[in-house]
Amino acid sequence: TPHATAPYPPTPDPTTPGPITPPPTATPWRTIAATAVATAMVTSLVTVGLTGALATDPVPPTTSQDESVTVPASGTATGPDWQAVAADVRHSVVALDVSTPAGPGQGSGLVLDTDGNVLTNDHVVSGAVDGGLDVTLSDGRVLPATVTGSDPTTDLAVVTLVDPPDDLHPAVLGDSDALAVGAAVMAVGNPLGLDSTVTTGIVSALDRPVA
Repeated sequence: TPHATAPYPPTPDPTTPGPITPPPTATPWRTIAATAVATAMVTSLVTVGLTGALATDPVPPTTSQDESVTVPASGTATGPDWQAVAADVRHSVVALDVSTPAGPGQGSGLVLDTDGNVLTNDHVVSGAVDGGLDVTLSDGRVLPATVTGSDPTTDLAVVTLVDPPDDLHPAVLGDSDALAVGAAVMAVGNPLGLDSTVTTGIVSALDRPVA
């Protein structure tokens, strides 16, 4: 038995106009997709801008004469000279060795003045026993110190060298009122006893209590 087949559709008459099909209209998903693409592009540009602001030696973008170049707020056309900053503060950074009832600890500090005052963290020295605090200067000299004052809310403390030498190198401090979120910063210290360790980043927030 031959297979049944569907009849072929009639051939349209070219002289008879057929129905007009309206052009497709934009559907909501197309609008959403376009918005998502635009958002992804903006996010990519913001990421590139922040990454460029943190670069040690960023390369300025190539633009035509009719285009303008936007420099990130936390950077300049050339970027901070991190090597010069590290060399400038190296002699002001010290290491702290602390003896506590729970065991030994270590931390970092910064020489504030020629009187032997050193800025450090409260959590570094808060548990120090009497006579259990030593400060190692950048040249390797180890000097005893005592805790002068501390503020657990900001996690800051000041220790004072018992017999400060005459050749201390105090750090030059900036104006904290001029500090802004997004500003480029460098952290120099002795994490886990590794002296003269440097890392860079940006100020993520202001007036944040540690507690």
